[in-house]
Amino acid sequence: MLKYLANYKSNYTFNDTNVFINKGTVESPQWEAMFVNFTDKESFYLPQGIYTAGMVVYSRENTAGYNTVCLPFNTTPNMFAGCKVYIYNGINNDMTSVSFREAEANEDILAGMPILVYGNDDVKWQLGGSELNIIGSVAEESTGINGAFIKRTLGLGYYKLNSAGTKFVKTTASSTITPFRFYLDTDGEAPSS
Repeated sequence: MLKYLANYKSNYTFNDTNVFINKGTVESPQWEAMFVNFTDKESFYLPQGIYTAGMVVYSRENTAGYNTVCLPFNTTPNMFAGCKVYIYNGINNDMTSVSFREAEANEDILAGMPILVYGNDDVKWQLGGSELNIIGSVAEESTGINGAFIKRTLGLGYYKLNSAGTKFVKTTASSTITPFRFYLDTDGEAPSS
């Protein structure tokens, strides 16, 4: 859970986890936190503004096989120790195949950029860093790939990675997208909420 304190008091120390304090104005907020801990599969939303955290941590378990990943802070493939990281190239013209390319070791993966990560072993990822900017939402793209920070119903006509992490499968009417994952949209339309 994230907490927000709208008015910063210079004598207030904010060492609590997931507490943001506005050091800007109401018109131009500048939110800061000492420590932000993102919990895998739990939705989060940040109001409009600029967010900076002294320390950010995101962890995920059960990572053997392919994983769809979309994080609210910048990363590099090196953060995913022992894994291969792939960046989306696109969907072919007849919408029958998706292509990814392997990322360079130090390549910047921007906040909100969906990636595919493959791990041979089931290890716990501990990702993050210090003095990171955080984004609050992911824009729906018309490129065929969309990340999510909030759990919501996708409905029919999309593709997401199956629970075994072995292939993309077509969604059903009740399919949902899990936070910090991505889904494929072969029609280029955003799902209804």
